Amino acid sequence: MTRDQSTLGIQGAWEVKRHFALPPPRDAQRDRRVSEHLAQLPGVRTAVVESSRHRVVVVYDINRLSYRQVLEALAQAGLPTPDTWWWRLKGNWLEYLDTTGRENAHLPEPSCCSHPKGLDPPKR
Repeated sequence: MTRDQSTLGIQGAWEVKRHFALPPPRDAQRDRRVSEHLAQLPGVRTAVVESSRHRVVVVYDINRLSYRQVLEALAQAGLPTPDTWWWRLKGNWLEYLDTTGRENAHLPEPSCCSHPKGLDPPKR
């Protein structure tokens, strides 16, 4: 799917929206191929190519997919990200956010109000 303006929103608590740069030569066939390739990944809800901004916007579930896996899928499609210090910094930061979110998703439910489970002695 190719659009000029992305109005994608996050629907679930564990979904994230990430932007990935595409090389400048504009090609409608390449854009369609990239969005179809990304849409086949498990956990991807939507992948939209913004032609005017030379980027693809991907909304995915962090419990099923990580930032690095999306980068690898782009590289397999023939669109690797630049190997600059900025892209490495940004990639490490976004991968850290995905990992933290995934860990938070599997934490036990927090205690409620002034009645934490396991701290009150059982009443007879």
